[in-house]
Amino acid sequence: MTASRTKSKPAAPAAGGGWAGPRSLALFEEEQGYLTPGLQQIAVFSKLAMAKGRGAVLTDEDGKEYLDLVAGVCVASVGHGHPVWAKALAEQAAALSVGSFTTRARVEFGRRLMPRLPKGLDRVQLYSSGAEAVEAAFRLAKSRTGHFEFAGFWGGFHGKTGGTLPLLGDTSFKQALGPLMPGSYSFPFPNPYRCPFKNEAPHDCAAHCLDFLREGLRRQTTGSLAALICEPVQGTAGNVIPPAGWLKGLKEVAAEAGALLIA
Repeated sequence: MTASRTKSKPAAPAAGGGWAGPRSLALFEEEQGYLTPGLQQIAVFSKLAMAKGRGAVLTDEDGKEYLDLVAGVCVASVGHGHPVWAKALAEQAAALSVGSFTTRARVEFGRRLMPRLPKGLDRVQLYSSGAEAVEAAFRLAKSRTGHFEFAGFWGGFHGKTGGTLPLLGDTSFKQALGPLMPGSYSFPFPNPYRCPFKNEAPHDCAAHCLDFLREGLRRQTTGSLAALICEPVQGTAGNVIPPAGWLKGLKEVAAEAGALLIA
C-alpha cells in the first residue's frame, strides 16, 4: 500500500511516526482487545482502519486515501466496490445465503469456467481458502498415488494449517510450533537474483536446484513422494519469478517419482 494521498499536499505522518490518524488508531486498539494475534503485518504495522474503497483507492476512518497495491493479497482483482460485483452479491444474499445444495448460480459458474480450463481438466471443486484447497490437493495426491510424502521449496507459502505448515519456506511462521507433520521436506527455490547456493557466478540456477532436488529426494525420503508443491511465482517471499524451465523440470521430477505436481 502506498503512502496516503490528498488533493492538495501529501499527508504528514501522524503522531508517533505512523500514518494512522486518531480514528484509525482508536478502532485498531479496540479491535486488539477482541482478536488473537494473527493479522497480516501490513495491518499490524500501519494500524489503519479502512472505512470504504472504490476501485484501487481505499479511504481510512480519518478520511485519508491510499492506493491499494495489496488487493487483499491479490484476491480483490476487480477492486473495491465494483458495481457489477456488488449488485451480484446483493442479489445472491437476498435469494440464498449458503448451502450444499445445487444452485443455478453454481451451475452457471461451472458452465462458464469449463471452456477456460486446460485440456484434460474437466471438473473442479470449490473451497473457501487457499490453505483449504491445498489440503484437499494433498488428500487427492495421496489417493491418486498411494504415497504419503510431500516436498516444497524455500520461500514458499501455502497456508498455516497442519499439513501446509511443515512446507512453509519461512521459519518465522513455524517458530515454536513443532513437532511438525512427518514426511514433509523443503528444498531450495531458484531465485535469479539471490541464488540459494550463494553462487554469484553466471549459472543455470534452475538446473542446479533441480539436481539438488533429485538428490535430496533420493537421500531424504522413503521413496513415497505423493506430490511436489510449488508456487509458479512465489508471493510471500517477494514475488520471485523462477528461471525458464523450472516448472517443466519439476513436472519431470514428479513423474520420475510417481508423484503429482501441485502448482
